[in-house]
Amino acid sequence: MLFNSLTFVVFFVVVLTAYWSIKSWQARKNLLVVASYIFYGAWNPPFAALLFGTTAMDFWLGRRMSKARDQHARRRWLVASVCMILEAFVSNAWSIK
Repeated sequence: MLFNSLTFVVFFVVVLTAYWSIKSWQARKNLLVVASYIFYGAWNPPFAALLFGTTAMDFWLGRRMSKARDQHARRRWLVASVCMILEAFVSNAWSIK
């Protein structure tokens, strides 16, 4: 799905309308995550799988970070998250066509 295509315009209008019609912040966030997966999946399905994997891992690492007792442990979880994202980007940036 290209940004200058009619498909994108329709997708964008539908997502924007749904976003502003939902009152709950939690539901809005979920809508945006699902819309992101659909958008990237329509363009390149392996990107959607990569996005889902990194989202799930960052969610898990974020929960570990919030449960950490001290600043040093939180920083280790943060570094793990950044390294995981960078590794996913470097290893997949040129291999997905």
